[in-house]
Amino acid sequence: MWFSCWGPSSVFRRDKAEEELSGSLAMDDEPIPFQLASCNISVPISDGGKERFSFHAIVVETSTQHTAALCERFYELGNPLTATKRYPYTGGYQFVPM
Repeated sequence: MWFSCWGPSSVFRRDKAEEELSGSLAMDDEPIPFQLASCNISVPISDGGKERFSFHAIVVETSTQHTAALCERFYELGNPLTATKRYPYTGGYQFVPM
């Protein structure tokens, strides 16, 4: 998964982002190991088309055994418009599953 509107060119502090995401994802109960990384993403412009759109993004990485549980926690995140008040660094971003 990756974050919309949160590219590596943004002012990005990985340690602060990972700490805040752990809080917003309720990692105190049952922690799931993950890390943030910057990379190039390439997605098709249309279904079945050969043209692709490439861009820089911040991605969330975890092991395959934790992927489903981590995705579920991201689906439970609140609305980015209101989450910004509680999580100012990461709350305003929306994740996009891949």
